Order: sequence, then structure tokens, then C-alpha cells
Amino acid sequence: MLGVRDVRRVAWRRLHAPHHYLGYLTITDELISLSGREEPTGIGVSLSIPCAAVTRTHTGTLPEEQLAGESTVVLEVADGVPIVVRPVGTNDVGLESLARKLNAVIHLTPTEGRARARSALPRLGWRGSASA
Repeated sequence: MLGVRDVRRVAWRRLHAPHHYLGYLTITDELISLSGREEPTGIGVSLSIPCAAVTRTHTGTLPEEQLAGESTVVLEVADGVPIVVRPVGTNDVGLESLARKLNAVIHLTPTEGRARARSALPRLGWRGSASA
């Protein structure tokens, strides 16, 4: 895997989702990839976020931002629901290390370039009709 900056075991979820996923976070120069399995149901998911789509990160200390009562790194995504991530089996030093790695790739792309690229994307929406 070329350009991989970090791979680690994490728990993660969308901010207001009731359950979290246990899996892996992969950070490359262009993407932040999350994969995981929801323990109660066994459902597996994968999510790839372009680094340019992350508007900022912060440490999640509010109750709704925590996972199992632990602080997280919150990824705020342009036009989307934030994602909370917590390294598995580490302390706050591991959380700070993850935050530094994420911020390093997020800031590789200039903010102005992100705004142009984001606004240039077509808006796709569900219209309630399906094609055969």
C-alpha cells in the first residue's frame, strides 16, 4: 500500500448513531478509511473519506462525542455528520497521537483548494423514482 501513513485498530461511529463499529482506521495521503463490524448485529461497514472533505478535527469530550465513556477524535466532514474515532487499547497519549496523524494529512491540501474542489462536486439527491 503506497502512501499509507498509519493503520490502527479503532472503535468509531457517526456522531448520533446508537452503536459503534470495531475495526480499523487507515490513513493515506488522500483518504481516511474506516472499516468495522457492529458487534450486536454483525453488520460490517466501510467508509472512505477524502482528506479534503474533513473540515477540522477536535477532541470529543462531550458525552455524545465519547465512546464507552472515553474521549475521541471528532472528524468534522464538509456537509456531513461528524465521525468519532477512538483507538482501541490505548490511553490519552494514543488519542493525541491519532489526532496529530489525522491533522497532518488533513493539512496537506490547502484550504482554498478544498473549497473549490468541494463546490465543484455535483449534488446527487434521491428523488423517489427508480430506473429499471
